[in-house]
Amino acid sequence: MGLLELAFILLGGRRFDELEESQWLNNPIRAAVLGMVLAALVQSGSAMISIMVGMVAARIISVRKAIPIMMGSEIGSNFPNAIVTMAHFGNRAYFRRAFAGNAINDFTNFLTIIVLLPLEMFFSPIEELSEFLVSPLANVTANFRTLNDITDVISRHVIQIDMDKLEALVTNQLNGSSSDVPTFALRCVNLTTQEVQDFCPYEHLFAYSFWSDLKIGTIIMIFAVLFMFVTLCGIVRITQSLLAGRIAVFLRKTMDKRLPFPFGWATNIVVLIVGALVVIVVQSSNVLNTALTPMVGKGVIPLSRFNILCDGAAIGNTFTGIVVALSSKPERHQQTIQMALCQGLFNIFGVIIMYPIPIVRRTLDKLAMKLGNKTAKVRNGEGGLTVFKDKFTVPLVCVILHPWLLFSDSSNYSCLVIPAKDSTIVVEADLEATMWFGCLLVFGCLTSAFADRLLHLQTLYRHGDRAPLGPYKNDPYQASSWPVAWGELTDDGMNQHYVQGMKLQERYVTQLGYLPKTYKAKDIKVRSTDVDRTLMSAVSHLAALYSASAGTHPNNPNWPTNWSPVPVHTVEHDTDSLLNADFNCLRMDELEGEQVAHKDFINYMAANFAFLEMISKNSGESITSFKGLRDFFDAIKIEKIHNLTLPSWITANVYNQAETMVDTCEDYIFGAAGFNKKENTELLKLKGGSLLKEMISNMDTAVSNNGTGTKLHMYSAHDTTVAAFLRVLGAKQSVLGLKSPDFAANLAVELWIDNNGAPYVKVI
Repeated sequence: MGLLELAFILLGGRRFDELEESQWLNNPIRAAVLGMVLAALVQSGSAMISIMVGMVAARIISVRKAIPIMMGSEIGSNFPNAIVTMAHFGNRAYFRRAFAGNAINDFTNFLTIIVLLPLEMFFSPIEELSEFLVSPLANVTANFRTLNDITDVISRHVIQIDMDKLEALVTNQLNGSSSDVPTFALRCVNLTTQEVQDFCPYEHLFAYSFWSDLKIGTIIMIFAVLFMFVTLCGIVRITQSLLAGRIAVFLRKTMDKRLPFPFGWATNIVVLIVGALVVIVVQSSNVLNTALTPMVGKGVIPLSRFNILCDGAAIGNTFTGIVVALSSKPERHQQTIQMALCQGLFNIFGVIIMYPIPIVRRTLDKLAMKLGNKTAKVRNGEGGLTVFKDKFTVPLVCVILHPWLLFSDSSNYSCLVIPAKDSTIVVEADLEATMWFGCLLVFGCLTSAFADRLLHLQTLYRHGDRAPLGPYKNDPYQASSWPVAWGELTDDGMNQHYVQGMKLQERYVTQLGYLPKTYKAKDIKVRSTDVDRTLMSAVSHLAALYSASAGTHPNNPNWPTNWSPVPVHTVEHDTDSLLNADFNCLRMDELEGEQVAHKDFINYMAANFAFLEMISKNSGESITSFKGLRDFFDAIKIEKIHNLTLPSWITANVYNQAETMVDTCEDYIFGAAGFNKKENTELLKLKGGSLLKEMISNMDTAVSNNGTGTKLHMYSAHDTTVAAFLRVLGAKQSVLGLKSPDFAANLAVELWIDNNGAPYVKVI
């Protein structure tokens, strides 16, 4: 980015002094378009704000005229993200999400500009507020060391620029015109006399070159752009390799987390602050955005959370501008710091506009996903063209239509002249207001056109926290230590599912308006295994989902407030092939036996014989197989969850080794690949295929009746059920790794219909 900045100085330095009189700067809309183009060329939001601060410091433009350029640059600076998405062309699913992550930033910035630019034109809130904030800092001086101290070591060996000569030119301190300055590069040759200096202090590549600034600038620009492409593609490959295992699981869990009650509302604020702090450290929002875009494509970071991180990164860019501002001359600090703060205020106002209104956030997510879906359907070459087209369409249209749109700079009121087929239409109006009203109208039309519809919903979850299934022989915590019977749902487990039910209500009742507040039998069907803890989890879940229900219970003052009884269906547990992954099945027992009899698995158990013998001796149980170890570990795991002190012989190493063995063996015995044996497809189908088949059948029915039947199918089951379902989908490893689903783990399978009538599925 530093080389690009130097290249553009060589290419256009002689024209900087003409900007103040340019009609592009005297019209805010044109200035915003100019900012889009410049930022797309410079490829960096940090570099762009640095350039803007430098231009203000050099008195090339005023803060007022720089603000529209800064607004437009917020859109153009997102172009590197679009380049990163190209690395995902080989995988359409990844490309769809990555492109949507890139597009949502554009939609956010477009909407922010549509709202703020007219306000700035007429009332100048950003300029006035920033001026108020910096007035006490007018005389502050400082000198900061930034990442430029590292990158300058490389760039000064490529080219060195005489910045004093450039500043003198643009501030009219040189005698004569720009033609009197043959070069801005520091050279060891005289371009006029063709003489070479005997002693030269410059050691960069072009110190002895007789080439013009235009030629040198072009070469450096091409090199910088190519190197940037290679670097960004490298970022994609590295992050993809990092996200192949446990890091992906950690990030996915972290990015989906909310702060504990009652601070859940502040989660997005914390994410916003984290994004800003990271950019303050790395000094570039593009570094963060381009690093996270592959994670969006991988499905690690949700689209909505990525958008918040990027907004925080944009706010963090303000620090870069302030650092540059403080490096200017002290007498210009007030103006330069003000310019830097303008960018921060623009992004803060954008956050205030976007996030308090849920429908705005949902609309932007839908627009981004729609564009990602459309782009992913085209061929690779056309997809690349779409990336460039979407970034340059608006500026190019404005430039192409320039001869037809006649602006008058003498008045806010001017004539809009539009060539028609048989005549010319002339409309006298407030041009800026008319144009922005048109933008809002177009945005509203796009919102309606891109509205997808949720057609059907299915949820699958594990029961909540429970007591152990039973104690081991020497267990210090027997039945009297637990408030409930062995294997029963605890109060924490009930509360976990009540919280899950409230989340379900928030998304599908409040946000999407898909489910009604009041329970109706035709809307929902609930299925549970015939086990107390899953039945109780379903009841707790439903109590929260329909906590706002009214008129569906007796008019009895003693009746629990707004509680509606909802039927939960079940079948005999041992024959439940739908939700019980261990149901009675001779063929499944035979296949599991083949897994256990594999020689590499036998060798694995033999290698851990001493460990199992140690556990047997201390626990009082004879533990020689996976099932025995699983029962023992179930007890100590839940005791640890409940903060009970484990016996001294169960050290951290013993606990971790037992956990690893249980997770590894269970994944393998249930059909996953392992121990030099391919995955057992038949076993995977027996354990999770029936549920997948029923879900597909439910979705087929929903498509055939256009969503007029059952809205929600809910399944309450076990960790083995959820894990088996993920294995059938081929997603267990990427979502959980070897781990089992936690208590109250929840999956939502959403069936959507796009505006073309095509169905697609989201698994959340």
